[in-house]
Amino acid sequence: IYQFNQNKEKFYCLQPLVVTKKAENNYELIDGQQRSTTIYLILKYLLHTDYFSLKYETRGNDQGSNLFLEQLINYTIPDFSDIDEEELNATISIFWKKEFLKINEVQDSVDNFYFFKAFCLIKHWFSLKDSEALEKLHTNLLNYTKVIWYEEKNADTSVTNTFINFNDG
Repeated sequence: IYQFNQNKEKFYCLQPLVVTKKAENNYELIDGQQRSTTIYLILKYLLHTDYFSLKYETRGNDQGSNLFLEQLINYTIPDFSDIDEEELNATISIFWKKEFLKINEVQDSVDNFYFFKAFCLIKHWFSLKDSEALEKLHTNLLNYTKVIWYEEKNADTSVTNTFINFNDG
């Protein structure tokens, strides 16, 4: 997205999402969770708000991860710009365990940790860029990026089977 050149192409296309409609403006994501979450976190960082909403139901009815994602921009998180790339993952993990959890009293779950880690890596990437680069990504993402969207219409097909069929060769 960052390297996209609007003078050469009309738009940049992300890999597809596969969804099934649950209600008006409410879809269940069958394939593309990592892409959706990453774009959500990048937009949260860039806009300091939710451009769209995500609700995770993969771990039962626990809403902790959903609340954590919504509040992520409000936490004080260093940009780790002074940390060597080779030490970055370890530094983020240590910060999560020894400082972030204690200071913020958030649920220590694998989902929250990986949301946090992804957000830290996004923040780190932006900390190494100048304001022109920030604006370039912002413009490319919001104005020139599209997503192929497949909607599964067959209500009789299980989400698991749809995912397997879509990703099988």
